[in-house]
Amino acid sequence: MASMLNLFSKRVQLDYIGNVRWELEGSVLTLSGSGAIPDYSTGTGIWYSNAQSITKVIIGDGITSIGSYSFENFGKDGKSGITFEVGSGVTSIGQYAFYLCGYSNQGNVNLIFKCPATTISSYAFNKVGELCRGKVDISFTNSSIVTIDIYAFSRLGYKCASSFH
Repeated sequence: MASMLNLFSKRVQLDYIGNVRWELEGSVLTLSGSGAIPDYSTGTGIWYSNAQSITKVIIGDGITSIGSYSFENFGKDGKSGITFEVGSGVTSIGQYAFYLCGYSNQGNVNLIFKCPATTISSYAFNKVGELCRGKVDISFTNSSIVTIDIYAFSRLGYKCASSFH
């Protein structure tokens, strides 16, 4: 009975952005379907109001690009770290897409890309993991990066307590 209560006590949100389906269950955001995550401006992303409480983001293989400011502030000032798992379909990452992710977080900041990303826009990873207490780890596998715009990795892991990996 207790496990049934736990299941029902989890807050679940579900919606679509075009052909991209998103589901927020507890602190885990899952994006599936097909197409692009749209561009936003600072503070306007669809998940922005939940950004600091999200600890894991799973981006499915059908997602083709990550728009500007999509994941701004995710895991900022958090206690348990933040992890992004990006599937095999993403080919471009927009400006400030991961701006301030894991900033001043007490845990590890992990971004795992299994995609053929060819374009990384300006400031895409600006201040990711800055002042965090854990490790910052960004890995790209199966990538054939052609363009890395100016300051794409600006202040990545700056003054992080542990070494950058």
